[in-house]
This record gives sequence, C-alpha cells and structure tokens, in this order.
Amino acid sequence: MGSGNIPSAVANTTIKATDHNAIRSAMVGDYVPRDASANASDEAGNMGQSSFRWLQGYIKSLFLGSVADNVSIVVDGGDAVVNVGGVERARIPQSVGLLPTGMVVAFSGSADVAEWLICDGREVDRTTYARLFNAIGTIYGEGNSTSTFNIPDFRGEFLRGADDAGTIAGARGKDPDAGTRTAMNAGGASGNTVGSIQDHELDSHDHEISPDKSGHAGGGGVTLVASDQQQSVPRTAFTGGNETRPTNAYVNYIIKL
Repeated sequence: MGSGNIPSAVANTTIKATDHNAIRSAMVGDYVPRDASANASDEAGNMGQSSFRWLQGYIKSLFLGSVADNVSIVVDGGDAVVNVGGVERARIPQSVGLLPTGMVVAFSGSADVAEWLICDGREVDRTTYARLFNAIGTIYGEGNSTSTFNIPDFRGEFLRGADDAGTIAGARGKDPDAGTRTAMNAGGASGNTVGSIQDHELDSHDHEISPDKSGHAGGGGVTLVASDQQQSVPRTAFTGGNETRPTNAYVNYIIKL
C-alpha cells in the first residue's frame, strides 16, 4: 500500500477502525491477524495494548518509499513529537500516557534529566510541576503548605509495595505494622498509604543458651533475684555490623513529570 493511502494525523482524535486498518496494513512485515476481508481483527478502532506497534507502523507509513535519515522523536511539553527535516509530522499527546506522570524508576545518572527529577525529597513549585502535583499531591510532604510540595526522598531507601494502596483485592497482610507507618515529611501520607515510611526493625525472636555441666550458663549478664537466691541471666556476645541489609547496589530513583 502506498503512502498516499495513509490518512493524515489529527491531534487528539480517536482513530477510526478503517483508518486504523489502513495504517496497520502499511507496516513492514505485517503480522496482524486478519479476517476474510483483510481487515485487522484485533483491536480495530483503538490503540489499546498495541500502542507501541501502532506508533512504529504509523511512523513507517508516513515515510514509506522515501529516505527518512533525518527523522527524530523529541519531547515537547510532555508530548512525543516526530520531526522530519525539522518539520513536525506527528504528535502523541502527553495525556495519552506512554509513561504516566508520577512513575518511579531506577536511574544510573546523578542529576535530573528532561521530564524526570531525582527523588531527593526537595520542595518544588505546585504550578511549575502541576502535572506531578496533580498525580501525587502531598503524599510525600506538603512543602510550604501553599505553593510548594515535596517529591519523594528515596535516598538510601529500599522500596516496598504497598500492602493495600486502595486496590480492588484489598490488603494482602504482608505488612503487620502498616497502620503505624509514618509520614516522610510534614503533611505527608501516613499509615497504610503510598508515601508512608518505616524505620528499620528485626522480627521478634529469642536465642537459647545451653548451660555448662555445672548447670550454670556461661558469660556475663544481669543479676535477677529469684526467691532468696541470686542467679545470672547470660547474654550472647555482640556480633554483626551497623545495620541489617541484603546484598545491594546503589542507584538513584527518578520520578516522571
């Protein structure tokens, strides 16, 4: 199918089933399941889960039969823009949500990058970062309570999936202390809510100490009074390091604007 049969892109418009099929038909190595009329039989009329394949096919259809060695995809105000020779040819609005605002990912860099901020707990402006504020609100801190809010501070933290988070399935019961979680910053979320934090803790346990042949346990200890007789309650020697931790590697976490 030649590029002359491909419908023009219209911003913020739902793709009709006929146009969708025409675009999909122009894909190189098209493997879409088809009915007897050669129409795409999966997800006709909307991008659905095929949004990435649709984008790939649409870009190919725009430049079918031409040399497109000066094609670029850039971010403009959160929108994904396809340029050819410096001329905009297609635009995917940020509202489509290819990467949702508030998304957090691991990052090996050490500074903010376009459309992402390092999760270092800073206060940022509610107007400048309106999309992020609308997505997360003040769950990581209310900032100055009027014009700023806090982004998450994940420096030195292990992240944990929320035990409930308002999901349809409800609480899973993996965090027995969910109700006592505290806020990361003033005005932030606490309890069984995304944004809350916990300090380190060991599960309750004890250690058995075997007595020696004389019936006395070895080692130093504290003195307790039982009846009219004093006896020593021994303790094990201290061992270990400065914290309880698994093997780990450093990354920065960044949050999508």
